[in-house]
Amino acid sequence: MRPDARKSGADCANFDVAAYLDGELSPSEEILIEQHFAVCTSCLSEFDLQKRLLSALDSAMAEGPALKDVPANFARVVTVNAESSVSGIRNPSERFRAVFVCAFLLLLVTVSLGTDAGSVAFDTSQKAAQQAFSVAGFLVHFVFEVGTGIGVVLRYVGHGVVYNSLVSAAASLLFFTLSSVALSRMVVRYNRGSKA
Repeated sequence: MRPDARKSGADCANFDVAAYLDGELSPSEEILIEQHFAVCTSCLSEFDLQKRLLSALDSAMAEGPALKDVPANFARVVTVNAESSVSGIRNPSERFRAVFVCAFLLLLVTVSLGTDAGSVAFDTSQKAAQQAFSVAGFLVHFVFEVGTGIGVVLRYVGHGVVYNSLVSAAASLLFFTLSSVALSRMVVRYNRGSKA
């Protein structure tokens, strides 16, 4: 009777088939995984699949063409090709010419549409600016009103705590007494120092 892997508490996730193939397991771990292969057909088929894949890769690499040496000017050729195909790597003069051409085309379109196009663009920008200023004014007014409200609430609470509390009255009296004693001691020390 063959032992069942599920009954012995073995879990397929605990066995690393790739590490077994690469020879990265300790001898005790290799024995455990070989015992598991004896009872678990899914892990055994996974092992066979990976073994065939490695064999196919080894044979393909052995039969493939030998690697050629890289030409001496390889980096320069790659750089030239990249600069010619990438638009972000351009001279400043090319950028200036592109902006100049775009501005000329915009002017040409505006003139061809007539003066109404200019007034439409100006009116649209003026309306957008008015809306932006009204939103900004609302936000400033809102922040000011919230700050004023918080100030009023804190003033009322502070007034109630400071003037209508026995604790604050006692603390004020204690502070006044300690200040008077400290001041009188300083005057006495000063007088003694000036007499000596």
